[in-house]
Amino acid sequence: MKVEILIDNRAEEPFLSEHGLSFLFHFEKGKVLFDTGAGTVLKENFSAAKVEYDKISALVLSHGHYDHTGGVAPLLASGFTGKVFYGKGMEKKRYSIHSDRPVKELTIPSEALAALDGLPQEQKKEIHSFTEIQKEFFLTGRIPRNSFEDTGGPFFLDPDGRKEDLLEDEISLLTSGGLLVQGCCHAGIINTLEHCRKNAPHIPVRYIMGGLHLLYADPLKLAKTAEYLQGVKSLEKIILLHCTGDNAVQYLKEHLSCQVLTGKAGSSFTF
Repeated sequence: MKVEILIDNRAEEPFLSEHGLSFLFHFEKGKVLFDTGAGTVLKENFSAAKVEYDKISALVLSHGHYDHTGGVAPLLASGFTGKVFYGKGMEKKRYSIHSDRPVKELTIPSEALAALDGLPQEQKKEIHSFTEIQKEFFLTGRIPRNSFEDTGGPFFLDPDGRKEDLLEDEISLLTSGGLLVQGCCHAGIINTLEHCRKNAPHIPVRYIMGGLHLLYADPLKLAKTAEYLQGVKSLEKIILLHCTGDNAVQYLKEHLSCQVLTGKAGSSFTF
């Protein structure tokens, strides 16, 4: 199976970059799209990948932030006939609130919600728990937060910062071959791996791919994360993107014995 990075904060020509993330899975029976980026370069990068929208058999949305759902409306308007999978509560208003900058809304675009609402019910599925969506592809459902990890940022459900957003709609994807893919891993990679271990103990995670949202991680969190990952004996390769943070990437490269790589839009990996 090949996984192509369609959208990332970085890109190699002829692909374009944006703050967002999207993966395209190529496998024998079709193509699965995981997230759609922020929507500003999806059309161009599909063209660069020489893939048509109508060749996508399924769309998985990792969580309801604009930089992962911004391309939903044009995708669904372009002849897409596959099924859409997403977590409960994806439509909620979302905000990022830092003390040193203006409040930023992260909500899924209204056009994306309208496009999803317009789909026939049989063409979409809200994922609540660990679920096999097709042979060899599993979605985690909500990931319980049991470790020390936090959301990876100051996220709230209101612009005044009164109600914390735990992003309970967040889902990750696990293949039977041991590839774990996440959009931002807001629940934390330790919680995510433990959730997969509990629900699919027969699948040892060999590869991790996506954003780990360690951009604002303090030294203690980085150390604990690296210590845990070092203890995952099945782990062979980690491919880091989007919101992981350059400092975190360098730290993991220095402290893990498995292969730690970075990716960008236009690069692909075979598993």
